[in-house]
Formats: sequence, C-alpha cells, structure tokens
Amino acid sequence: RFNQPVKYVIYSHSHADHASGGEVFSETATFVSHDNARAAMVRDKVQTPLAQETFKDSKTIELGGTVVELTYVGRNHGDNLIVMRFPKERVLFAVDFIPVTSVAYRDFPGAFFPDWLDSLRRVEAMDFDILAPGHGPLGRKEHVRLHREYLEDLRAQVTLCVRDGKSREETKR
Repeated sequence: RFNQPVKYVIYSHSHADHASGGEVFSETATFVSHDNARAAMVRDKVQTPLAQETFKDSKTIELGGTVVELTYVGRNHGDNLIVMRFPKERVLFAVDFIPVTSVAYRDFPGAFFPDWLDSLRRVEAMDFDILAPGHGPLGRKEHVRLHREYLEDLRAQVTLCVRDGKSREETKR
C-alpha cells in the first residue's frame, strides 16, 4: 500500500482467523505476539511464522513516527488476546472480544467469563475514541461499556435461571 516492506506483523491472538498467512511477510517482518499466543500457536501447530518477539504485559513499537502500544488486558475470549492502541490517532484495535452493535459469538468458546468483565474494564480505562473490533463496523469507546453491561446482564440472568433450577433449554429461552 505504501510501497514499503512490511516491518512488523502483530498477532492479536492465536486463533487461526487472526494468526494465519504471515509467511508472505516473513522475509521483511518481525512477528510479535503475547507470550501466551506464541505458546498456543506452538501447541496447536499453527502453520505460520511464530513470533520472534513476545511480551507479557505491554510493548510499544514506533515506526515512521507512528506509535502503537500493545497491551495484554487479561483473559476474555481467550487467554492471549491483546489490544493495540494508536495514541496519536486515538484508535484502539481490539479483536474478537468487543463486538460493535452486535453480540458476542453464541457459545463463548474458550472464554474466561468472569475475567472478560475485568478485561473490558481495563479497556474502558484506556484513552481512545475509535474502536476497531476486527469483525464488523467501527465503534466508539461507549461500545466497550455497552458490551460489558450486556455481559453483566447476561451473567445475572443465567445465574437466576440456575438458582431457580431451570434447564439449559429454559435458560436459553
């Protein structure tokens, strides 16, 4: 796009739809991910270059006057998702765990539900205006709060159903 070689490939997490195809950039790029993402990709034998640089909590990359802050906000949709914040542009890229104007995947595969709420609170505390979710339309910081409140309501309703002895089918309805 900019007639420049790709210098970095940042894996948002280890799921195949977000961590595949990196080999096309392997001659010029440094691959970066969270420690847990690299470990999961090794475990799952993902057929793409593994991260040469990993981090536990945060990492900052500066390239051509642009800064991106990579932050692990805790377990949510998985145990290795990171957010990427572009401070100057006031954009936060948060893949798969903060949908905009939709609900999360129907059965929360691999999710760490109580931690997900904490993760969302950490994102709410960050400074940004535009939310790029990875799937679906762009959103705003407000969408993080709306999703957290939805998940809190969902948890409260499911808890009531369990306490009332309702079946799985009754709970789904």
